Order: sequence, then structure tokens, then C-alpha cells
Amino acid sequence: MKLLRLLLVAIFLLPSSWLPVPAVADEYPFPVAPEVPFVPTPEEVVAEMLQLAQVSADDHLYDLGSGDGRIVITAAQEKGATGIGIDINPVRIQESRQNAARAQVTDKVEFIQSDLFEVDLREATVVTLYLLPNVNLRLRPKLFRELAPGTRVVSHDFDMGQWEPEESRRLSGHSVYFWVIPANATGTWTAPGEEDLAFELSQEFQKAQGTVTVHGQRLAISEGSLQGDRLHLALAASPDGSPGPAVFEGRIEGDLLTGEIRSSSGATTAVRVQRDPATRQELDREG
Repeated sequence: MKLLRLLLVAIFLLPSSWLPVPAVADEYPFPVAPEVPFVPTPEEVVAEMLQLAQVSADDHLYDLGSGDGRIVITAAQEKGATGIGIDINPVRIQESRQNAARAQVTDKVEFIQSDLFEVDLREATVVTLYLLPNVNLRLRPKLFRELAPGTRVVSHDFDMGQWEPEESRRLSGHSVYFWVIPANATGTWTAPGEEDLAFELSQEFQKAQGTVTVHGQRLAISEGSLQGDRLHLALAASPDGSPGPAVFEGRIEGDLLTGEIRSSSGATTAVRVQRDPATRQELDREG
């Protein structure tokens, strides 16, 4: 399927003089030709995507480039989720609505004809994709900009470049990639009135770097990661002077970071710091 989709794209990119001219304009039912040709995702891959994202009845799934609607419909039928399918091709949208009616899930799903780059994704808890490598990379900044921390993203066959997946699986010649949108931890975080507690953090997707100052000691971060709004930092030393490293576990809510530093001795330091909004950086500015 991956090879088939890439071959179809190559045909799409042929010079127009090499392609047959349609007899009537109605053979192109959309004003802009789709960037991604329609190649349906096999049902076993659909099942794997939904399982990997742990889709449930609490989820609102957006399928970008939804084709015949099978991912959204299956999520509604088998998981009880609500969902929206986005496709630029009106023929696919009509087909999806007919498929939803046959499956008796029209109360749970909706299909919208639109350019996926123009759709507001903020209500999604899960986003599914079967696009192309260059489209995924162009879409990536939009995902970081609009999706809430903890939103799950699953892609059939194509990855997201330097944004490493949390998990990937292979089945029957297909690849499935899974990510979780991380909170934005970048910037300077301080506690009002406390000069000896500060976090200076930078971030590359779900990986965090920087330093933590606690009790007047500036400690390097040896490893940092984000899973949704949860921040884990391994510190190179313990702030109470005990031998061995320390660990910070916390949660990001906007410009508020709360949690606890645990030294190797077991001693703990409560953390409640606020970010200077001027120091916040976008997570993905290039795409």
C-alpha cells in the first residue's frame, strides 16, 4: 500500500501534457486536485491504529484525509467514539456519509469537505493520518499549535521526520506510528519570592534539556521527557548533597509547573513555579 500510494503520487506529479485530458470538466469534481491519492487503509491496519491509540467512547477522533470514512466509522462502531472525517474530495465525502448510514453511526460521525490545513483541530483527542511524508511534515507545526497536550496521533506508513514516535509497529508490510502531543516546557520558570528555585528548560519535541536551580545549586538535567502534560527530569545530582542523582516529576498546566524533586536520600522538595511567558518558544517552527 505504501508503494502504491507513492506510485500514484508520482503519476499526479507528471507534467499535465503527459496526462489524458478529461472529456468534460465534471470529471474533476473538486476545484483543487487532492495532494494525496486515495488508497484505503486495510481493516487490520485500522484496528491496529485504534488499538495503539487506545481509542475509547470518551474520544473525539479526527481523521485527516479520511477517504471512504472507514477509520472514523470503525472507531464509532467498535469503540463508541465520536469522530470527524476531513477530505477535500466531495466524492469521498458522499461515499463516507453513505457508509456511515449503512453502519448506523450517523449520530456519532460527521464528514466535512475541506482542506485539512484549514480545519480547526482543537477539539480532537485522537488524530489519525494516512497522508504522505511531505504532507506529514507540513502538518506537524499545526498539530503542535492546535492540539492539547496528551492528544494522540497515529499515522499509517509515514512518520514525522525528527519527531520520534513513542511507539511503532509493523504488520503485513505496513507501518503504524504513534505519538503523544507533549506540553510546552520551554522557558524560564521561577517561584515568586524564591530566588533559589528556578527551571531553565529547552525542548525538542518530547525531549527536555536544561538546568534546575534548587537550594542555590544549579543542577544539570541528564535526561528529560514529556508524556502529554507530565514532565520527567533526571538531575545529575541531589540538591540535599546526598550521593546520587535526583528526579523531578511534575505537571504542566499552561504557564504553571507543579511537582516534586526527590533526592537519592528520599528527601523531597515541593515545586510550584511559573513561566515567564516571554521566554516560551514554539515547539515546531519549521515543519
